[in-house]
Amino acid sequence: MALCCAAWWAIGSHASHLLIAVAVCGALAVAALFQATLLRKHWRIAAQLALIIALSVGAQIAINTVLYGKPSLEGEPPPFLTARLIVDGPGRWYLEKNCSQSAWEVCRYQNNLSGSSDRFLWKPDGVWANASLSSQKLIRTQDKAFAKAVWRAYPREELLLCATNFVRQLMLFKIDGFALSHDVAVQMHATLPQAEGKYLESRQARNQLPIGLFNFIHYGAVIASLAGIAILLPWFRRTRPRQLIALSFVIAVCIVANALCTATLSTVDGRYESRVIWLVPFFALLCAFTQHAAKADE
Repeated sequence: MALCCAAWWAIGSHASHLLIAVAVCGALAVAALFQATLLRKHWRIAAQLALIIALSVGAQIAINTVLYGKPSLEGEPPPFLTARLIVDGPGRWYLEKNCSQSAWEVCRYQNNLSGSSDRFLWKPDGVWANASLSSQKLIRTQDKAFAKAVWRAYPREELLLCATNFVRQLMLFKIDGFALSHDVAVQMHATLPQAEGKYLESRQARNQLPIGLFNFIHYGAVIASLAGIAILLPWFRRTRPRQLIALSFVIAVCIVANALCTATLSTVDGRYESRVIWLVPFFALLCAFTQHAAKADE
């Protein structure tokens, strides 16, 4: 029960988590088609997973209904797709050709579209911060329609850019989010004023954390884990441990799905892949412990 509650909370805590959960379940369902006995044997587990996802979706809709006055799975998110398409290029090209005869609200900010998607969405000089509430509502309402229009106009370019962003995200898992952040300081002052003093005295606020060392250790652990898994492949093939094989499949789908949905729908950022890359060292350690235990039993 505790594991089910943790899974329910995790899936509902971020929009991308729901996409990853659906991707993992979909991949498992496809795999089960090739081994029908597995589906019959584990149908209760499959139903339990489906129920957890359904409960997470229901909880998200309920929360958004309370917050925004209408049932919604997304609430009122910023226009992530619009920002992504404009920063990648095709969205900006589309606006240059069509703003003169179209009603896209983002055309009002055509002279302020340079920079990253973070600038578009979060920076004080970006489009989102300088748009009025009514203008923000229009841009948000047009987000998906704008994305469809750009994809229709530049399908090949978008496919190539999505593939490029996906590969970049797959290999980017820096932990720079722990570095000094002006936004964190502002939010700390607004929401946790009683803790602001201690935060300003911390090494993070003084920008004294050894982020470079942390990233070296982080990447080193992942690379060493991949090397260890490669070394253990002959044993893996010989013994074929079913549980580890199943877990490796789930982990691979999880890592790939996370990179795909975050890089194509939002932006390329190390913090996104950092959420799941720890599964690689975790899996490597499980393999090493399992092999050691098997040798001890021989």
